[in-house]
Amino acid sequence: MTETINFDTMTKEQIKELLTTKFNFVGAEAFDKKDQLIAVYNALLKTKMVDNDTSTSVRSKMKMEGKIEFIKNKLNKEKSFSIMIPLNGEEMGAYQEFIINGARWNVLKGVFVDVPETIYIMYKKNVEGTFKAGQDQLANRDEEHAKFCGMN
Repeated sequence: MTETINFDTMTKEQIKELLTTKFNFVGAEAFDKKDQLIAVYNALLKTKMVDNDTSTSVRSKMKMEGKIEFIKNKLNKEKSFSIMIPLNGEEMGAYQEFIINGARWNVLKGVFVDVPETIYIMYKKNVEGTFKAGQDQLANRDEEHAKFCGMN
């Protein structure tokens, strides 16, 4: 028989405690909204009720989601750096995606945005690599081409 829990009378903290005690779920602190916690509870409850190969994959997914939230929380605690990623012809609202161990971080383009140090370092290395590749291309041009481009 399935137990029924009235989440309406519970606080977020009580749901987090329930997740930890009933399912030994690590990562409940990563969720800010009550409906997210209820969804995690329901998913874990289904995982517990199913006893076949599917339950293993669901558990693995929940573990991965817990790891992703752990990574995002760790990034949020890092020192922030302000960057601006150019739009490059895209419309305002475009973003650059960074993925770290499965955790997705979207950075809005065309405006200055504070990002964690890890994202800043990734972006800086990307820009430096692009600049170096451009310089290498310029170094490989012959004299005639350089004159035509006004580089001599």
